[in-house]
Amino acid sequence: MGKSLAYAAVVIVLGAVLLIAWNMTLGHRGEVERALFGDDSSLESALDRADESGRPVFVLVEALWCPNCAVLKKNGLANKDSIQAIVENTEAARLDLTQRELQFDDTAMLDRLDVSVVPTMVLLDSGREVSRLVGVQDSETIVRWIESRGKADVSESDKQTSVR
Repeated sequence: MGKSLAYAAVVIVLGAVLLIAWNMTLGHRGEVERALFGDDSSLESALDRADESGRPVFVLVEALWCPNCAVLKKNGLANKDSIQAIVENTEAARLDLTQRELQFDDTAMLDRLDVSVVPTMVLLDSGREVSRLVGVQDSETIVRWIESRGKADVSESDKQTSVR
């Protein structure tokens, strides 16, 4: 019985450590998401805000089960320079493939954006795609891409896709 109790104590301690680590990760992710997207991260709201502000829309397409999405958010997007560039130069939106079945409007948007790989970041201007970055990106790349409005990376044919 002594060994069983010791094993139970080890399991409880390990469980507590994992729970604390998980909560710290979620808390950090929540802070980044609040900084980037505010209270409303829907694409439709970002498009409406962009109509008023004249700024492009930054769209992050991600999924909770995606390890590269977690790396992008932790390294590329959590950096203060990335957050500042996105918040000051765009209207930000987030589409979560994990919640796809719950968000009918976002499902239609995903189909129009033709996203097949996550993470994907898309810049829209007047509802039309200007540029996209696919996969994990560092903060410097994201900042340069946002500040140039993605124009250096786009061919004319790419600009024909519209989400409205």
